[in-house]
Amino acid sequence: MKALIMKLALSMAAFLATTETVWAAESVKSYREWKNTQVSEAKGRYETVKNRLNHHKHDPGARRQKPATHRLEAQVYREKVAVETAQELTVSDYFAGYLAKMSNKNSVYKEVAGKLSPEEVAELMSAYANSVFGTQNQGGSLPASALQLGNETK
Repeated sequence: MKALIMKLALSMAAFLATTETVWAAESVKSYREWKNTQVSEAKGRYETVKNRLNHHKHDPGARRQKPATHRLEAQVYREKVAVETAQELTVSDYFAGYLAKMSNKNSVYKEVAGKLSPEEVAELMSAYANSVFGTQNQGGSLPASALQLGNETK
């Protein structure tokens, strides 16, 4: 019996080792999937805390516990702000907060490149340009050195 369990464990380990990269690639969420998950999780936390507060307010014994009520009200406010923040997440947030945590970045980036819409690509390129060239270019113009790229005489 022990030999059978050991054989199954080794087979499972070998299977996981050979399919690890496939599973990692399949588990990468697109920007929209990631954002929708963030929003729905934030809304879920908000609704849970709001329901606890409503239950607390309608509980005759809990009404006398003002500090607990104030804590729940503050938590409801924080969760509401978290929902609003999640709704404003950008492609830059997706890269910095989600994709940057992935272990095999090259394969992850290749997979995600096919999932981005043209608008998302433009937003990402804009964020990259701002990080490289600084935020002094609010008018959308690039430095002279960047404008000369590709215009070299041969």
